[in-house]
Amino acid sequence: MFCGKISLKVMNASNLPKKHETLNPYVQVKVDDEEVFKTRTVKDTIKPVWDENKEFHKKNVQYLIFTLYNDDEEMEALAECTLSLCDLGIEQIGRDVLKLKQSLAPQGELNIGIYLKEDKVDLKRRGAVDKIYRSQGHCFRKVFFSSPTYCSHCRNFIWGVGKQGMECSACSMAVHHLCHHQVLTYCPAAAKPEVEGEKMASRFRLNSRHHFVKKTYLLP
Repeated sequence: MFCGKISLKVMNASNLPKKHETLNPYVQVKVDDEEVFKTRTVKDTIKPVWDENKEFHKKNVQYLIFTLYNDDEEMEALAECTLSLCDLGIEQIGRDVLKLKQSLAPQGELNIGIYLKEDKVDLKRRGAVDKIYRSQGHCFRKVFFSSPTYCSHCRNFIWGVGKQGMECSACSMAVHHLCHHQVLTYCPAAAKPEVEGEKMASRFRLNSRHHFVKKTYLLP
């Protein structure tokens, strides 16, 4: 969960779905399920430029959701993307402002600038705050499983007493304590931040070779 100040700049979009010859697009920004910002509508264009800034403070939130709408009678959604605030915080390390050229679904790219400043946690309360273990977009916490549970990574049974394993607060993936940093699949609840100027090929190689081994699974 993120607690702190979010400074946001929505710059422009390109390669939007060509449902019409021209569009009247605007961007709606939500933090989790709450709308916090809406840009102005740019008339008659397929390459809108907004360059609008918004700053707000939020507590215990996980995601930024950007949705592009066409401002017409139907008010149809054109494209969207969801970003994990946990991942954005990691990507921001060493940068003043995080500049993203983010892919949209089903089509398009959105250029945005983001700066996050987390609130300082009172040392007296720090022990009461659950530690978050971040890996591949997942936000894992140590949890107690009340029913038999298998690890989503190694597929073995999660044994133990107390908080036997870890669970992602977004997608509910369950893993062993020792397996959370080995998870390869990216959390489906959030898109991977695409930092402007960085090549995605260097961050995730699709041509990596697999090393398959025979295994007997206990799950159906």
